[in-house]
Amino acid sequence: MDRVRSAFYSGTGVTREYGSNNLASERLHLEEAISYLRQAPVSNDARALAQSQLNTVIARLELRKPLLGGLTGASQAKTVGMQSGFEQERIRIRNLELLRQWAEKTGLIFEPLRLNGNQEHYVILWFPQNKSADPGDTSQRAIWKLLGISPAWNDDRLKNWTGPVYERAFNQNDSARVIPLAVYSLDYPKRPLMLIDFRHKLSRRQREVAQRSITELISGVVGISHFADWYFYIGLDFHRFVMARHGTALDEGARLDCYSDFRMDLALDQRIDPALKKDTQNRLRWLAVNPLDAAPQHEIQHAIAGYKLLEQDAKTGQLMRRIEQERRFELSSFGESKKTKLERSMLHVATLGLYTPQAKTANTFMLDRERRVAYQLTLLDSLVQAGTPPETAYDSRNIKSSVLELGGLMSSIASPDVRSHAEATLERLRSLTRQVELQADCTRVLLAMKHTDSPAESKAARVAASSLSRTEAFSYLHPERKK
Repeated sequence: MDRVRSAFYSGTGVTREYGSNNLASERLHLEEAISYLRQAPVSNDARALAQSQLNTVIARLELRKPLLGGLTGASQAKTVGMQSGFEQERIRIRNLELLRQWAEKTGLIFEPLRLNGNQEHYVILWFPQNKSADPGDTSQRAIWKLLGISPAWNDDRLKNWTGPVYERAFNQNDSARVIPLAVYSLDYPKRPLMLIDFRHKLSRRQREVAQRSITELISGVVGISHFADWYFYIGLDFHRFVMARHGTALDEGARLDCYSDFRMDLALDQRIDPALKKDTQNRLRWLAVNPLDAAPQHEIQHAIAGYKLLEQDAKTGQLMRRIEQERRFELSSFGESKKTKLERSMLHVATLGLYTPQAKTANTFMLDRERRVAYQLTLLDSLVQAGTPPETAYDSRNIKSSVLELGGLMSSIASPDVRSHAEATLERLRSLTRQVELQADCTRVLLAMKHTDSPAESKAARVAASSLSRTEAFSYLHPERKK
């Protein structure tokens, strides 16, 4: 997908290298935002986002990474956000156990590195300075290759180590003097990813530069095409497959995600040893190969400056004017068909932004009502999408409250598309649920909607529907079930 986007940059007059750097910088900031949101508090009231809403936001950010991820619907976005969290947890548990086994076989000391509240995201391997011989098998070259570092027990640099040495208490009885060897991220999909090698400051950077140089040389300098030179890419893919099976981390996007998470977690953490933090940050700077990236401290300063500008716009009224324009645009697009929305967006692009559909006024009451309708429809759509009784996965009281609130809101909605959407959803919900009371509630709301052709007739329809009992309303739309 990144190759397609890079080709787009080349076609617009932007250099391929700048396009690749810009995409990498965008992905880095996306992953930082996702990392923050995974630790955000959740609530069932208005004080914070609910878990389902937070999953939707995370999914939308995750779906910005693939090329056509923005086309995913709202109902699928919640599932993507939830599944991505479960998948990351599974990957971390597997990588943690792999790294623990490798450390035991090579005689190294394994310690989870807790950064910014993330306990099982990173691991640091220590070399015991007081041990003179490897307690394990010294011929395990494959494990050292998977670790991404050179064998430590015969390394003269560790015998004559001039760098920092730390006193660590790994158990309650005694402590040990240890030398840091490497820091690993447990979020890489294939295996633990080595981020920092304390003996070779430039080793990780050299690998990154080499992999990016090969990619740019093939596509940018030599100009090998996927269509004309397809046989070359078949051989290249086979070579990458063999290299990946031997432990090489070839997924550039996943490596960038792990790097961005570690960079920001390290900058925000206040509990790690100050000397170790400073040494790690100095070595981490050598890993950055993108000239568009800035240090986390500078980005935090820019964020504070942006917040102050936002406060200034709020005082001058500029912020409220922008919000009013967004509200008018949102009001104008509510209830429109997909065809109409596509036509208006194409006209907006064709006129270079001169034509922007907006409502005459930003009626906050109407906007609040339409947002609530959209929210309730999204919630009910997600419940009926599975095709199973919704009360098995969601509280029936909340479902009933959503149905009744939607029925009260639909009385003032004139859009035929929205009304037909609501009727279809309620019909589907009524056919799936096994609770008689919820079926009757859906029937009463449907009865009111079927006898209401316009908002002007809603009052009489609501009175007629409310005068029926649940049994009468259910029998009205289901005459075949009468005895």
